[in-house]
Amino acid sequence: MENITRWPKGVAEKIGYYVYRLIDPRNGQTFYVGKGKGNRVFQHVNGVLKADKDEDDLNLKNATIKNIMSDGESVQYIIHRYGMHDEQMAFAVEGALIDAYPGLSNIQYGHSDDSCGYGVASARQIKQRYTAETIKTIDEKCLITKPRQSTIDNEGLYEATRKAWSLNEERSKKVEYILSVVNGVVKEVYKITRVDVDSFSPRIGFDMDLAPREIADKYISKVIPEKYRKPGMAQSVLYVNI
Repeated sequence: MENITRWPKGVAEKIGYYVYRLIDPRNGQTFYVGKGKGNRVFQHVNGVLKADKDEDDLNLKNATIKNIMSDGESVQYIIHRYGMHDEQMAFAVEGALIDAYPGLSNIQYGHSDDSCGYGVASARQIKQRYTAETIKTIDEKCLITKPRQSTIDNEGLYEATRKAWSLNEERSKKVEYILSVVNGVVKEVYKITRVDVDSFSPRIGFDMDLAPREIADKYISKVIPEKYRKPGMAQSVLYVNI
């Protein structure tokens, strides 16, 4: 099977924006979803070929690619949609595809709308999203986290909220509370008791207790302010008042 490392001359211009999956040929599993144009789909593998070992090990996606190559195999590329001239349409397709594949190695959600309240949801969640009261202001020093629903199903809301985020250590130490948000609605509020810094990767976690009732009641079951849930927002964690 031909191992393609870049598009032939003229192809990239014709296909415009596209959304793609990277597949591990050893088990047929999708391990990364992305969107781009030009030769973006091939840059992940080409980047690993050029990367230093230490840099490689910090990234699950890169480590997966490296292991595939070490086994004498090649990453498989699937283009799901192409010929899109509107980048916002590519964002929407990418987000829907990310929602469909739990356990991806994507560091961020990409522009998956699951994180801001426009992704996969039950009828009950949609009803709540559009009938719940919207929070007018957030007064506390908070971190808004938007765990994916697939992660919540596997680990529980507490575990999905507390780890493991790519954050600034100094700013994280100023955070007092975490608002755990699903589909734009606050599901729980936690009080941070300890910041847990992973010395082997650029990731931060938290030890947490449930927030005092007077704090929790201000936010639980309410929709976060619009500026924190705009469609296309890539951030799965947001600092507030810090």
